[in-house]
Amino acid sequence: MIRDTHEISGKGEEKIAGRSTYHLVATPNKENTLLGKQEIWIDKENWMALKMISSSGNQKTEMVYNDIDFDVDIPVDKFTLDLPDDADIVNSEDLLDTEEVTLEEAKKGIGQPFYYFPEEDGLEISTIEKDELTGELDRTEVNIDYKKEGAPFLTLSVFESPKDLEDDFSFPEEKEVTIRDQDGTFTDTDGFRAMFWQEDGLNYSLVIIDPTISLEELQNLAESMNIVE
Repeated sequence: MIRDTHEISGKGEEKIAGRSTYHLVATPNKENTLLGKQEIWIDKENWMALKMISSSGNQKTEMVYNDIDFDVDIPVDKFTLDLPDDADIVNSEDLLDTEEVTLEEAKKGIGQPFYYFPEEDGLEISTIEKDELTGELDRTEVNIDYKKEGAPFLTLSVFESPKDLEDDFSFPEEKEVTIRDQDGTFTDTDGFRAMFWQEDGLNYSLVIIDPTISLEELQNLAESMNIVE
């Protein structure tokens, strides 16, 4: 939200609630902005903000975790809910057919070899998930999360190109670009940055998490993709 309106700088690393965090300071480029100076302490492991100081006008808000446990088990009887007699109870996890897989299993799920980013130059695969989507989508989709030098970097999604794509799925401020010698699109709006293209019967999308990487760098990075054998 503040990437284009503030100057963001790193102030080193600090311990918050006994955990290692990155301390970021965002200073507004103009005076009298809706969002003033922001200070954020971000957990190095899971990117949760453990401390925030926000200034807006003559108001200052501070939020800080003094103690936090990410591995606590909450018993099911902790919460109670009165339901009508005719209510149907469905486990939300049963609605999602997602499993963590290997690259080889991902290729079998897609039904053909596909391009991915190899683990090199600091790039590392965090997770590979295969989603069996139902309903109107009705497809197998593979999502690969990447991090670079320990920080979340981007997510690559791959699925078979629909045979009949009638709906317009374009994004605001989307522009046409060339990706791996293919016609593609790039969108950068309201903090959401993504690239889309089709290649060899497959749809590819990149959701970019790292805000510092440029479009040209993304295009060059796409040229380094390898095929899953």
